Amino acid sequence: MQHKKILYTISSILIVGIIVLAIFGSATLQRRNYVNNLNNGILDPATNEPVHVTLSILNLKQQIDKGELPAGYISAPAAQSITSLYEFANKHEISSTDRRVQQLVYNYYLVLHQHNLGLMLFGNGLLNNYAELTLEMEIPALLFNFGLLGFTLYLAPFLVIFIYSLYIGIKKFKNIDQEYIILLAGCLSTFILGFFTGITFFHSSSMMMVAILNVLLIGKVHQLKNAE
Repeated sequence: MQHKKILYTISSILIVGIIVLAIFGSATLQRRNYVNNLNNGILDPATNEPVHVTLSILNLKQQIDKGELPAGYISAPAAQSITSLYEFANKHEISSTDRRVQQLVYNYYLVLHQHNLGLMLFGNGLLNNYAELTLEMEIPALLFNFGLLGFTLYLAPFLVIFIYSLYIGIKKFKNIDQEYIILLAGCLSTFILGFFTGITFFHSSSMMMVAILNVLLIGKVHQLKNAE
C-alpha cells in the first residue's frame, strides 16, 4: 500500500510537470523564435556576415580590434576571451540571443587565457563580470567567481547531503515515504534551479529555504536509518 502511494506521488509530479511544460513551453518557444528572427539581421561590418553574439559584444569586439578601448577598461585576458568567444560562437553558430551559453564560453576562455593557478583556485570575483557576460547561472558562477576551492566549500555540503540521502533511500527503499520523496525532490530542484537561474543559492530568502529543506532531509534520513 505504501509503495502504491509513492508511485501515485511520483506519477502526479510527472503529470503536473508535463502539463506546466505544455502550457508555458509553447509560449516560450514562440517568444524565442521571435527574438531569434529579430537578431538574424545582425551583421559584422568588417565581414558583412551574420554574427552569433549579442550586438553589444560585437561592438566591444570591434573596439578591441581597432584599439579604441580606454586603457585599463578590461584586462588583456578578458579582451582575448572576447575574441575567442566571437570566433567560437560563429564557428558553432550559437544563437546570438543565447547569452548564457556565451557567458559560459567567455568565462571558460578567460580561465585559459589567464594562466593563473591562484585565480583557478580562488576565482575571478568581479574581474570577469562584464555587462552581458556576467554569469546568470549560479552553479557556474560559484565555480568561476569563487574558484575550485570556493565552489567546493559552498556547494559540497549540499551535494553530500543529497547524495547520502539518496544512498540511504535506495538502501531503505521499503521504508521511504512521500515526505522523503518530496524533500529529496526539493533538494534536487535547488541544483537544477541553481544551474538555470540566479536566485537560488545567492539570494538570502531562497537560501533559507534551501537550508531548511536540507535540515528536514537530514532528519528524515536519520529516521530511515533507524527504521526496521
